[in-house]
Amino acid sequence: LRKAGYVHADFKLDNVLYKGDKKPIWFLNDFDLMTKIGDPGVESPPMRDLVARGLRSSLCQPTTGAEDFYCFIVAYAELDKTTTAEELAQAFAFVSGSGSAMEDFDPNKFPKLGKFSPASFVW
Repeated sequence: LRKAGYVHADFKLDNVLYKGDKKPIWFLNDFDLMTKIGDPGVESPPMRDLVARGLRSSLCQPTTGAEDFYCFIVAYAELDKTTTAEELAQAFAFVSGSGSAMEDFDPNKFPKLGKFSPASFVW
């Protein structure tokens, strides 16, 4: 979505589907709040959470493309309770540190989150 110039804006566990057990295939659904990068944010629980966490100044702030990455981090931490506050802070800083809103995202550079380690995946 980001490469096409859009933000899902409602990235949460309820909107992630998967099939398979050993090597699941993941799908994102519910695109009704999708917005163009640069447009104001939309009213959704994940976007409100980003404001509450200080990752966005307001819902009216133009989207940057990083919002879905922030929401992935939050959703993953909800799923994997071994994720520490330090890991969350490192992951948020990793996303924040990209002036291009993660345009050149390299999953192998993404910080470890709980049980998630980029080195353990084939990208």
